[in-house]
Amino acid sequence: MIANIYMFEGAWEKATEPPQMLKFMQAYEQTFPGTRVHHRSFRNGEDLAYYLAKIPARQRALVYIACHGEVGLLDPSDKKSRITMAALLDILKSAFPQRIGFLHFSCCHILQPDDGLRRKLLVSLQEASGATFVSGYTKEVGWLESTLLDLALIHSVYVEWRDKPTHVSKPMKSLEDLTSDYRPLIKKLGFSAMSSFGNKNQVLWPRKICGQ
Repeated sequence: MIANIYMFEGAWEKATEPPQMLKFMQAYEQTFPGTRVHHRSFRNGEDLAYYLAKIPARQRALVYIACHGEVGLLDPSDKKSRITMAALLDILKSAFPQRIGFLHFSCCHILQPDDGLRRKLLVSLQEASGATFVSGYTKEVGWLESTLLDLALIHSVYVEWRDKPTHVSKPMKSLEDLTSDYRPLIKKLGFSAMSSFGNKNQVLWPRKICGQ
């Protein structure tokens, strides 16, 4: 079973720049042939909606969105075409059922550190996208550190889940192992997630974020 990764990357410095993160995902794809990376650059909400609509239905893919971010919004093109959370939720709702299995935001501050607000936002993203797992960061993140954690998440949790998406214990164990192996980095970046493996109840991880 191919683990499909759809990577949508914004501009980091200039709107016309070439992709900056693609090389790392391609290296991962070449190392692990069971994965397939599909990359598109996006500069606004219309781009993102268009590319999401191209994902085949029922693929349960990983959608990986990488761009600048602020609390509750995406900034894919030098603050010229910001995507508010309300607009993002509408875009995600337009995706066909089971199109998105995992949804990860490699963006600064996309999640709020307050536990109640963080839970509410993750639930909204999960329900809008239909994803089993949604994750992102509550803090400002460096590109190298976040890329390392992104790749670990993809390899340790998404790929394992994609092989047996109806299981509960295996992906939860993978998430626990990720926590143990990368604890300092997870704390530094403020990584957080909402999961419902095996169609079980939504689980917020971590339940509390300290040291904000």
